Amino acid sequence: MKECFIITPIGGAGSEIRRETDGLVKSVLGPVLSEFDLEPVPAHQISETGSITRQVIKRIIESDLVIANLTGLNPNVMYEVGIRHCARKSMIVVAREGTILPFDLSDERTIFFQNDMSGAEELKDQLRKMIPKCLEETAIDNPVYRVVDVDLIKLPEGTPDVSILADRKFSLIEDQLEDLKVGLRSLVMSSRNTESGTRRRPMGLITEAMNNENMFNFSVLVENPEHLERFQNFCQERSIPYETSMVHRDVYKFSAKCDTANDLKILKKLANGLGLKSAS
Repeated sequence: MKECFIITPIGGAGSEIRRETDGLVKSVLGPVLSEFDLEPVPAHQISETGSITRQVIKRIIESDLVIANLTGLNPNVMYEVGIRHCARKSMIVVAREGTILPFDLSDERTIFFQNDMSGAEELKDQLRKMIPKCLEETAIDNPVYRVVDVDLIKLPEGTPDVSILADRKFSLIEDQLEDLKVGLRSLVMSSRNTESGTRRRPMGLITEAMNNENMFNFSVLVENPEHLERFQNFCQERSIPYETSMVHRDVYKFSAKCDTANDLKILKKLANGLGLKSAS
């Protein structure tokens, strides 16, 4: 049997929200979906072991149909609706009469129902009309893919839409984590230097040294944060003034002013060993 995942507010056991949700599923959604050989699967009735979040997201993406109940505008419900939009799969939206939908969803097809016995029968009739249309739809329309279809987001041909969107999101998260890691490393190094009493030049002397034309200049472009940390550690150990600045996304310019030719030689040797290019 095919599955219809039910996105809905759940609430605690015995709560008013849970009673209303169970009533909607048992009295309205279940009977109508069975007419189309569809099994209703609300999140709180999933009996499989393992991560409930993973199971919910998997069903949101893979189910043949999704019915989303926006009554109460529950944040989890809105998030799950967004996932289904990204999957570009069929979805029917329902909400109790009087629900004011957010701007992003106000133009979507929504069945509004009265929360009484007559309203239940009216909702059944409307679902019977909409379910066959949704199951037959091939070009799903939703806010996400209105953007995709006008090429504001370009998806390579032959690649699953959900995979591309997920990959882009994960890449963004990885970039942000990398930036955070670099910042944390700098903070840790600063803390270690303070605790160990490492001798550091006062900022005024560093600035003066960086402007001293008689010192040996060293400058290199670095992408790997670990490589950048090696240069910084070397200079801190020898009290060599240095500066680090971002010149491009994930590309840093590391500059140092060496007191001796030997320090300059060591820095150049380190750069050559790492295959880095001079920034001078």
